[in-house]
Amino acid sequence: MLPVFFTASARTEILEARDWYEAQQSHLAQQFDTDLEAVVLRISENPLQFRIVSNKVRRALLRQFPYGVFFRILTDRVHVIAYLHTRRDPRRW
Repeated sequence: MLPVFFTASARTEILEARDWYEAQQSHLAQQFDTDLEAVVLRISENPLQFRIVSNKVRRALLRQFPYGVFFRILTDRVHVIAYLHTRRDPRRW
């Protein structure tokens, strides 16, 4: 397993998304957390299972929510560079 590290901007995107779901219904925020934790675990366990979408950047999709986790595999860790809604322009990151 590789440790997964997030950029500050990716953390901000995650918190904003979670806050939005919390404002809709609190149980959605809990489901969001569970879904995010599951995809981060999958990334940590086998980052190569996710396809490359651009210049060595890979994307993992959450299962229940319309978000993608964009990351690079480094020698000793996974570096999450963006966390985006699937309807947003991925060039944003």
